[in-house]
Amino acid sequence: MKHNALMTMKPWKTLMDLLVHPKDKQDKEDITERVYKVSCANCDKTYVGETARKLGVRLREHKTEVESKTK
Repeated sequence: MKHNALMTMKPWKTLMDLLVHPKDKQDKEDITERVYKVSCANCDKTYVGETARKLGVRLREHKTEVESKTK
């Protein structure tokens, strides 16, 4: 029995896949609108928060607040 089917092959990797990267990856500290969890270095407590600002800025604020309270 003869079938009139066309066969084509698609390359697994193309030049576009290898050369084009449309978006640069963001650093974790530059990500906004996140829920985060901070573990205490002195005890077993954790803090869960949410921020619309850059994560790095918010984490530095936590660190500054903890340092000021432990002095």
